[in-house]
Amino acid sequence: MEKSKKLRSKEYPSCTLNEAIEFVISLKDFVMLNSISYETAAKALELSVTTKSFKFKISSARQFGLIATSSGETLTFLDTAKAFVFPTEKVDLEQLKLQCFENPRLYGELLELYRDKAIPKQHSLENILTTTFGIAPNAKELAAKVFIETANEVGAIVGGILTLDIQVNSIQDKVNDEEQADLSTITTTTNEEVYTNLQTPENFKFMIPTLGSKTATLLIPNEINTKDIDFINMFIQNMLPAFLENLKNEIEIRQTTE
Repeated sequence: MEKSKKLRSKEYPSCTLNEAIEFVISLKDFVMLNSISYETAAKALELSVTTKSFKFKISSARQFGLIATSSGETLTFLDTAKAFVFPTEKVDLEQLKLQCFENPRLYGELLELYRDKAIPKQHSLENILTTTFGIAPNAKELAAKVFIETANEVGAIVGGILTLDIQVNSIQDKVNDEEQADLSTITTTTNEEVYTNLQTPENFKFMIPTLGSKTATLLIPNEINTKDIDFINMFIQNMLPAFLENLKNEIEIRQTTE
């Protein structure tokens, strides 16, 4: 009886970008040597070169562009790795992380398909990875999980939308950090007359009617300035269409399962 062949998966990062960065940082004593053997790296990490954990770290760090490998025996620390190990004010590490996120071949293909669009839920993404991107069924869960976690690590998921627009991402970070505008406060009310720019003691209200009895409400705090308004305007222009499309898809899925 002929044995069934094991399905080989397309390459994918099995560790998140942050885990890959931690891997090279843990080898900081060797970084300026440029190249070291797998044996030396594994020994420093108290691992064996044959363990899955070590192989995963090597493969992921290489795919993210932190190291190069040769003949399965040596690894070379690239300038990207050195920037994380020895950070300076000249290098924007957040921007560098976004660049690393684009490096894996699989991630580049996913970004080409989903950039500025709603990212599928993990279970759906698992199936897409298998049917469209050549990821083996036994690897799809880890591949999808690591992609989504890495996207969140680098701030590439904003409101459910996959984006590498550093300006949009920084706007959201500024809003969250300084608590200058509450863009996430979208509520619905019933039996309420619709007003535009209705001011309350705490907020400006922008009320949007629906075809039914409910009203969507955007609340913006009173204590903001004109720069905050520009931030809000730019954020809405970039993200609202994609957010609404994502919301539409979610509602359609919910209606078909009810």
